[in-house]
Amino acid sequence: MLVSPFAGRPYRASTETADKHKAQDIEARERSRILDGRHGIRWQPDVTFRDFAKRAHGQKRPAKPVKPATVNRELDVLKSILSKAVEWGKLLESPARIVKRLRVDNRRTRILSDDEQRRLLAECPKKLRALVMLALITGARIGELLALRWEEADDGFLTFLDTKNGKMRRIPIGPSIAAVLAALPKVHPWVHSGHPFSFLCKALSTLA
Repeated sequence: MLVSPFAGRPYRASTETADKHKAQDIEARERSRILDGRHGIRWQPDVTFRDFAKRAHGQKRPAKPVKPATVNRELDVLKSILSKAVEWGKLLESPARIVKRLRVDNRRTRILSDDEQRRLLAECPKKLRALVMLALITGARIGELLALRWEEADDGFLTFLDTKNGKMRRIPIGPSIAAVLAALPKVHPWVHSGHPFSFLCKALSTLA
C-alpha cells in the first residue's frame, strides 16, 4: 500500500511481484508518478532553486510586481517545506537555506490633516476620545498607551516601557498632554481606566 506524501490518503496498488527489491523499485516509480501528476514535480537531484521556483509557480509570462512582505511569506513556507524534507531524509540539504529574506519598508508617511483630526475626535465616544488625543499628540502606538500606568505619567514625562523595540521611551508632558491627563479619573492603575484591553473593547463596542 502506498500513501500520498501530501494528502496522507491511502493509495492501494499491487506491484504484481513477490521480489522485495523489484517491489520497492515499482513503489518508488509510482510515488514519482503521483508527484509529477499532482504537483508537476519529480525527483531531480541537480534541480536548482530557480528552476524549482519557476516550475512550482508555472509562470509563462512576466508576473505582476509582488510586495517584499508577500515574497518573504512565500519564502518562509518554502523553506519550511524543504527543511522538513531534510528532516525526513528526502534531501541532503535545503537549497533555500542561503536565500535571504527581502528587506521590508513599513514606514508610513500619511499624516492626518488638522481638519481630519478634528473630525476624528468629534466622532469618538467620550471614553475613547482621550486615548485618541494622546495618540495624536504623542505618536505613541495603541498598545503603548493602553499599557501606560499613572506611575509612568509622572515627573513631567510619559514613560513607555512596553514598546515595540523593547526600549524605554520618554515623552515630555506638555500643556496639551497635561490637559488630557487632568481630565481622566485616577481610580485604576492604568491611565485609561480598568484593564487596558477591556477598556478598549467597551469603548469600541459603542461604535458598532
